[in-house]
Amino acid sequence: MSPPADGAEPPYLIAAYLRALFDYLRQQALPLAPVLAAAGFDETALSDPDRRIEASAEERAFLAAEQLSGDANIGLHVGASLRPTHFGLLGHLMLTSRQLHELFELHGRYAQLVGNDISAHYRLHGEEMCLEVQVHPARGLYHRHCTESNLAGWISTARWLAGQALSPLRIEFPHAAPADTREQEALFGCPLSFGAEQLRVHFPARYAALPLLHGDSSLKQTLEVEARRRLLALRVEQSHGDLRLARIRQHVADRLPHGAPELSSVAAALDLSARSLQRQLDSLGTSYTGLVESVRQDLARRYVDDASLSLVDVALMLGFAEQSSFQRAFRRWFNMTPGEYRRAQIRQSV
Repeated sequence: MSPPADGAEPPYLIAAYLRALFDYLRQQALPLAPVLAAAGFDETALSDPDRRIEASAEERAFLAAEQLSGDANIGLHVGASLRPTHFGLLGHLMLTSRQLHELFELHGRYAQLVGNDISAHYRLHGEEMCLEVQVHPARGLYHRHCTESNLAGWISTARWLAGQALSPLRIEFPHAAPADTREQEALFGCPLSFGAEQLRVHFPARYAALPLLHGDSSLKQTLEVEARRRLLALRVEQSHGDLRLARIRQHVADRLPHGAPELSSVAAALDLSARSLQRQLDSLGTSYTGLVESVRQDLARRYVDDASLSLVDVALMLGFAEQSSFQRAFRRWFNMTPGEYRRAQIRQSV
């Protein structure tokens, strides 16, 4: 990824989110290679739930797919085929929801697990709810195919989960109108306008209370713990200015629940040799052992700050096989036990 000039986190997507596009190409008996080449990654990335790619790869992939297929509404058609599994962990969480408002909450809370190129905000205005979508400043104007794919995917998923042909009241698109909007009107089932300041989707507020057919809350707590872990790990990465170091830290954080990862496994995930990764760390003034310790310390503070996580869960999430080992490490880092730290934080917040 090429970072923005100010060093801020560049816009990214998880590669697996584009599986729906490549599934569509397979259904049309079209070759994947030209689209993969345009996007800049190989097919193995599509099955890696943690593989992040630069967000602009989505636009390049759709434009190459349009040229290959001759489908002027390819984004719309791909979006209509999206299902929860295309959203990764967020999609699995969707399947635990009992009412539609839970989808809205998950979308706003965990969308960054899919990508940081857009952010979603739901606002209540009387009898209407409005979804407002903001685009990462480094991404620029979203291409029509990307916007239509994302929105058609979200609406199609909500319809599938609710078992109803739900339609918005109206949609304001930021891009110019295509020459023929009949397919868009048919899929979305509402009035459309174009050239808006940002994407806005208006729908009845009563939709929020609609029951979902597939809601199974039995795994919700477990999945939420994992979602919070990934989100906190992501924030730790983004808090470090050097993007090379941030990327290494992210891979370490992702693997901690399975124990402290070996340098060789992190190097392989980064498409580096162990020696190349060690040289990078040396140039950044740190060692691999010191980096793992630093990641654990940063995450320990954030996890213990989250009162919804038990201290047993925190120890496991940090890769400690024994609670006593976690207790000793935490005392070394913060001069107090995790329980003492949590109680102190609670007293400060009162």
